[in-house]
Amino acid sequence: MKKLLVLLLPLGLVHAQTFVENALPRAAAIRRAPGSVGGPSAPGVSVGVQSGVLPRILSDGNWATTVVLLNTGSGSVTFQQFFFAADGKPASYTIQSPAISWSLTTSALQGVLAPGSSLSLALSDASGTVPEGWSLLTYNAGQGVVEGYAVVRRKGLGGGFSFETAEPFSGMLDYSACVPFDNTQGFATQLTLLNPAGNVAAQVQLTYLNPQGQVLLIDSVTLQAAQQMTLALPDTYPDLANKSGSVLVQANINLFSVTGLRYNDAYGVIAALPVFNKPASLPE
Repeated sequence: MKKLLVLLLPLGLVHAQTFVENALPRAAAIRRAPGSVGGPSAPGVSVGVQSGVLPRILSDGNWATTVVLLNTGSGSVTFQQFFFAADGKPASYTIQSPAISWSLTTSALQGVLAPGSSLSLALSDASGTVPEGWSLLTYNAGQGVVEGYAVVRRKGLGGGFSFETAEPFSGMLDYSACVPFDNTQGFATQLTLLNPAGNVAAQVQLTYLNPQGQVLLIDSVTLQAAQQMTLALPDTYPDLANKSGSVLVQANINLFSVTGLRYNDAYGVIAALPVFNKPASLPE
């Protein structure tokens, strides 16, 4: 049986900033004006470095996040994991893992995964300054295939971490997507938007529909390069309180990520919401 081979190395803040600037995906030129029909076509996949993002990390006093990486390929693979605050700046987390006997505080790390091996990284924010953030994973596609997800845990009424859900890594192709929401029976929906592109801002149109497909409201937001934004729907839009339906998310760049949580704050119950990508094409 092949054993896990992993070497975690903090890249260092200065080094990480330079590396991150180079590693962040580059979006194609904006080719669709806000409000126009359709969306950009899927970007071409670059040869060599592959990447994915975890759109939301929660690590305040009521939440905890554990990142899990798996090498599903046939060869050992070197990976890099970068952590950011919601404003896109590098953010340091304290990381604990069975692979190391000490805790590691860093904004970026790298490691090696043997074929078929996995690695879990429990994240905490010792400084209390990064209650919410996101993460970028990069690796060399010629070595192996790295998949991943996060376990997001929420405290219940008793104070312990009683509820959890799994959030998959995003392939950054949610530029035209549909996400259900449900703010009924004491639950609320949080919608997280992420612009992972390192070079352009994203104009995003949000169209909220009722279960019959009728428009409830339309909004638009701007996300700067590497910015993440979470909307608590009943708080942001009082008209959506005690209602359910779906939201259509349309971004005007070819790299974008969306995720959602349905939760009951009184009991700590949480559930990840599916993201359905919709066919979209560039206008002539």
